[in-house]
Amino acid sequence: MKIVVSQLSSREIANYGELFRKYNLEEKIVLVDFGIPSTRSMRILKFLLLLVKNISSCRKLFFYFKNKRSRNFNFMFEWNFYKHFKNADIFHIQYGTNHKPLDELKKCGLYKMPVITTFHGHDAFFPINGFIPKENYYETLFKYTELFTANTPYLEEQLLKIDCPPEKISTLPVGVDINFFTGKTKKGIDLNLINLLSVGRLEEIKGHKMGIKAVKNLRKEGININYTIIGEGSLRNKLCQLVDDHNLKGHVILKGSMSQKKIMNYMHNSDIFLMTSTVVNGDTRETQGLVALEAQSCNLPIVAFKSGGVAYTVKDGVTGFLVLENDLDSFTSKIRELIENSTLYSEMTKNSREFVKDNYCHSKLFDSWEDIYKSLKL
Repeated sequence: MKIVVSQLSSREIANYGELFRKYNLEEKIVLVDFGIPSTRSMRILKFLLLLVKNISSCRKLFFYFKNKRSRNFNFMFEWNFYKHFKNADIFHIQYGTNHKPLDELKKCGLYKMPVITTFHGHDAFFPINGFIPKENYYETLFKYTELFTANTPYLEEQLLKIDCPPEKISTLPVGVDINFFTGKTKKGIDLNLINLLSVGRLEEIKGHKMGIKAVKNLRKEGININYTIIGEGSLRNKLCQLVDDHNLKGHVILKGSMSQKKIMNYMHNSDIFLMTSTVVNGDTRETQGLVALEAQSCNLPIVAFKSGGVAYTVKDGVTGFLVLENDLDSFTSKIRELIENSTLYSEMTKNSREFVKDNYCHSKLFDSWEDIYKSLKL
């Protein structure tokens, strides 16, 4: 197996160090490098050499060039790089936005192997990243990919809205490594200090302001709460200002991004996980909410908004609570209920890990992926 990536930062390696070591990922990674010379004269010379080298594929090359939006010498360097993978059994694209140039290479005939594309969320909502329009953006991908996977029925519905062929879609969630996100028995909540936790980018869709407002309401009632938010993003300054406006400095702590191991430690030392993701821009929502599953794997009960795919990752009334989107009063009330009802809290902490083990653990989902790969390879 090879993992083709455009870039890999030292920060990513640090944050996911345990996974890199466990699966020897660095040995499997291939960085995209087209080997394009910096000077025009050398680009022309190398282009001609590669053209001669690939003369037997001239018809496919011409078709590939014809379908490129940007027509320059770079198409030859792309071709030369990606042809090294033409004998792969299967090509699996992570995130629909990474479809170029693989769908074009399949269209022109360089690739014969089956292609799987897994959508994860933002890649299915237009305008993607706020600026990519829908107009035929995925047309070639939808035609030349054998299978598309969505992490929840909610994302599957969204794929249908953007014209993904229904017969090619399969729903398969992203799983949790329950051997990494280990359980920790929770005897109950220490009412002298209750620790709440959220993990997620500091962006609008993550809804962290709702968690901060809920903490404000609970502290007004005399409940001693600390709320930790792990993550980084464009809303840091606004969230810090919101904390100051509500006099919550020292009680709401924005910790920035952390490694998976440190996040797990925070989960072990927290009492309740707040999944604050909610709707933005009218119809954009979280498509799964993997972090809620990771928290449940650590025996944390969840209070969440019933938003998008999050509704499939929390068993309402069993592993936590789901409330209507942006219903701050109900959200606050459910946190209070977990704090005050020790029997319910104890039951939910036990149920949460079992729910993940039964439905979302890696080993079971690996078996499903193995079946998919075998069926396509045949």
